[in-house]
Amino acid sequence: MSSGYLAVATTVDGTGEVAGFAFLHPHHPAATFRRTAEVATFLGPERTRRGLGTLILDRLEKEARPLEADRLLASVSSRNEASLRFHTKHGFVECGRFREIGRKHGVDFAVVWLEKRLVIAGRLFPPNQGFTARVAIKVGKYAEIGSSGATSS
Repeated sequence: MSSGYLAVATTVDGTGEVAGFAFLHPHHPAATFRRTAEVATFLGPERTRRGLGTLILDRLEKEARPLEADRLLASVSSRNEASLRFHTKHGFVECGRFREIGRKHGVDFAVVWLEKRLVIAGRLFPPNQGFTARVAIKVGKYAEIGSSGATSS
């Protein structure tokens, strides 16, 4: 973990097993890109389609606003159709694609870049003055990231 990154993790009630984690960080260190943040989320296959990814993404968006980021980026493997659907469902749109830059198990894949413009009260969030470097590691149960009904089973 590098200084300035925000990490969110959640554990399964009663077991302490990590169910998912995510990162929010500046897209690029240059001042000209300060209004753009990048998100990365990871869930075990057995933890998907239960609302946890939505809770984590909502948390990252909430954390991006005080940093005055008005745009989020995500990069997803072209072979991860579930993740592409998830991001699209949550307002991300494809904005670029690097073709055949990765290979897993002998199969080439592209990296798909998606973006989401953040809005507040029906209007785009204003441009910023820059990210504030900080480290905030959050580890806890679903309820600690805002869940009122997610389950861990």
